[in-house]
Order: sequence, then structure tokens, then C-alpha cells
Amino acid sequence: MGIKLYKEPELKNPIMFCGWPGIGNIGISAIDNLRAVLKAQEFGEIELWDFFDPRKVSIERGLLKDLEFPSSKFYFQRIRNQDLIFFIGEEQPSEGWLVVRLCSQLPQHTGEELLLSRKIYRESNRQNPLRP
Repeated sequence: MGIKLYKEPELKNPIMFCGWPGIGNIGISAIDNLRAVLKAQEFGEIELWDFFDPRKVSIERGLLKDLEFPSSKFYFQRIRNQDLIFFIGEEQPSEGWLVVRLCSQLPQHTGEELLLSRKIYRESNRQNPLRP
């Protein structure tokens, strides 16, 4: 489990926007549209085998060929002097606090954004409080 980076953009005090599906898929749609309009570039993803069961399993001649998991990708864009990170996950993990902790491993990610992410997660999941 971890973050796989394809690029390591030089980020300074980035603001992170996160979108997961929910009621009406409004959150994920809003973040994905913003990402598309701003032409943000993909730079990494979260490896999800610890969070989800595979969506699809491919077996060929009795051997496992491929596992397909929902995607959880990171994108970045600089607008004027502000770095933006977009995180888009196709499904919400039941252990969302692990995703917040994992996102803190992003290079150049400041503690302030992590604290905000933790607060947002805690408020949206009162029945499953954020674990330390």
C-alpha cells in the first residue's frame, strides 16, 4: 500500500481538493470538472489493494492475469502562483482515515492541509472517528 508517483512536480504550499462519489456524485463531478477545465496533469495514484476488493479478476489458463481496482488518482496544476492538487477516487474506502494519512506522504504536502483534511473527514464520518 502506498502512493505511486509518475512525476514529482515541484509544489509550494499546494491546496488539495478531494472528490469521491456520494449522493448524486456531486463531489466527484465538481472536482473532476474543475480538474478538466484547469487541465491538471496526472502525477500519481494510491495503490488500493488494502482498501478494496478487486472489481474485476482476469484469469487465463488457470493463472491470475490481472486485478482491476477502482482508481484513486492525483493531478496537479499551477494557476498564477498557486499550486493545486486534485485527488479523485472512484469509490470511498471504508477506512477513509487511512487515505487521509496516506495523502500526508505526498511530497511538499504541508501539515496545515493534512489537518484540514483530517477535520473534514472527522466531520463527515462521525460514526467512524478518525484514528490517530
